[in-house]
Amino acid sequence: MPHRSSRSKVFSLRMFLPVVAIVLIAAFVIKMGHDSTTRVSSNASKLIETQIPKLRATDDIRHEMNARLINLYTYYATLEPSAITGNTQLEDGFHTNLQELESLGFPDFEAKALISASGEFQSHQDAFHAEMSLGAERDWDQLRVHLANAQESAQKSDRILSKWSRNIRNMAGEGATTTLDDLSRLNQLAITFSLVVIAIATFFMIMLYARFRDQDEIYWRAYHDHLTGLPNRRNLEEKLYDDLLKDGNSKKTILLIGLDRLALITSTFGHLMADQLAVSVTTWLEEKLEKEGAPDDSLYEFAPGVWLLLLDENQQTGKANNLAYALLDIATTPMLFGVHQLNVTCSIGISCCPDDDNTVSGLLRKADTALREALQSGGNDVVCYQPRMNTETEMWLSTEAGLRHSLENNVELELYFQPKIEVATGKIHCAEALLRWHHDDEMVSPGVFIPVAEACGLIVPVGEWVMNHACKQIREWLDEGMTIPVAVNISAQHFQLSNFSEHVQYALEKYNVPAEMLELEITEEASTAHPDQLVMSMLALKSIGVTLTIDDFGTGYSSLSYLKQLPIDAIKIDRAFVSNMDEANRDKAIVQMIMQLAQELGFKVVAEGVETEKQKELLTDMGCDLLQGFLFSRPIPANEYQKLMRSEPSWNMNTPN
Repeated sequence: MPHRSSRSKVFSLRMFLPVVAIVLIAAFVIKMGHDSTTRVSSNASKLIETQIPKLRATDDIRHEMNARLINLYTYYATLEPSAITGNTQLEDGFHTNLQELESLGFPDFEAKALISASGEFQSHQDAFHAEMSLGAERDWDQLRVHLANAQESAQKSDRILSKWSRNIRNMAGEGATTTLDDLSRLNQLAITFSLVVIAIATFFMIMLYARFRDQDEIYWRAYHDHLTGLPNRRNLEEKLYDDLLKDGNSKKTILLIGLDRLALITSTFGHLMADQLAVSVTTWLEEKLEKEGAPDDSLYEFAPGVWLLLLDENQQTGKANNLAYALLDIATTPMLFGVHQLNVTCSIGISCCPDDDNTVSGLLRKADTALREALQSGGNDVVCYQPRMNTETEMWLSTEAGLRHSLENNVELELYFQPKIEVATGKIHCAEALLRWHHDDEMVSPGVFIPVAEACGLIVPVGEWVMNHACKQIREWLDEGMTIPVAVNISAQHFQLSNFSEHVQYALEKYNVPAEMLELEITEEASTAHPDQLVMSMLALKSIGVTLTIDDFGTGYSSLSYLKQLPIDAIKIDRAFVSNMDEANRDKAIVQMIMQLAQELGFKVVAEGVETEKQKELLTDMGCDLLQGFLFSRPIPANEYQKLMRSEPSWNMNTPN
């Protein structure tokens, strides 16, 4: 861990020298006198009973004001609300000491000024907490404004207290001069009194030194990471702000270095081992940067598992990218922590000033965006910020917010239905329910909003909405004398719920829908993610009576021995194979193989994406059970689908001889 700054050492030395001086002077005084007089004792008692309590009271007020300021900076640096101590205790202690000073004869108007400064501090403190409570939406620039205002109010209080402290010391000095005059006149000083004065002075100075030393320690911790000893994000932001303020043409490059799979490592080995890994990675980075000739003070601890390298491009022209790729060598170095050995990889996001941004928050935000891009692409890579990344992020967040609003308010969402045609009869067998989102007068593609829903945890409520509205629509059709089974796509996250079958049963009972009227489709890839939980959920669903289908079959990596254990009714061949089977022999062979496999296992086969007569003929000849695609009908709203069913359409499935 790095040593403290030279400033701390000089400060400690300056505090220690007065203590030594007092001890030496006291020893000289003891040697001079051997007896005390009534007057000397009276003066000494007055010093102890009046001046020292005043010093103690002013010092306590300063300590309490500093504690409140430190609370804000600690909360800002750690984002941990638990770091905040009770403000009520601080306020009570503050007013108690203020009353004591007033009783000792301090001017009333100065006491009111001190109370006013304290009130201003409280106002800025409340504004800071209000901004922090916004969570991810908080404005860091505004937080620093609140901190600066709070510090200014604290300094105003400190100036008043400093004036009082000087007055106290002046009065104490006058008392000391009187005592020395008495000593010179009497030419003696009681040894016992000298020892008491020395003890009090020494104790007072030691406590004062300890208090300032603790404050210096708190200051150091506020600007450094306690685990690695590296300067922290607050330190970085102030340095960047100062550099950009001093030089408007400053060229800076930020390399944001994040460990890949940190959450997995922490969940596997625990936080203590993850902390040890962070220390090992820090040591490796420092050694690597030294070999690469990077500045000594350029590495910062940005967040847990994330480091930041700040380069001055005026000195490091053209080296940023080379250095970034050199840091990827960490993957070849085993990291030792405890009894474990681990090879880790990292991802690096880069932003530059002024090309990408010329503000502190903008540079950091865009480096973070580039890092996220590197992590999402698989990690162990270097990504430089591009303007499109912000556009994609904004679109992603906008989509999430809009979809969440639509779900919460049950607006803009609608089910479309696409028929599945029975090959044996040429008639409609059932319908697949497909979610459509009309947002801001536009139809948002499921290919846009479904990945967002999966990533931000909305896919389960989306699935619940679709299942409930599908059951509601089935009930409405049944009430109108139309028996139309409906298939619903279910996400893998839904199947991971231990009580998923209860959700399904609740929806069926709520709308009084027979279980055989509902079919649930789950993708092949999702079906292999948590096989044990999937089998348990499927068995529970089969006991209810719903139909189960594996969707997008052929795109995942299902084990055939595992597939035969699933209690499913049908396999749905992915459109990627169907759309090319009339032109590509390989796709045709894959479809044929899937068809034979399903027939051997006793599953029905559904082919989706059928768009041409040729595809229909090939699938019919192969023995496919159900066909679905634009050749028969596009997905249409419920009222149009109802009209389609009433027209009792029938397609010719006979193939020419």
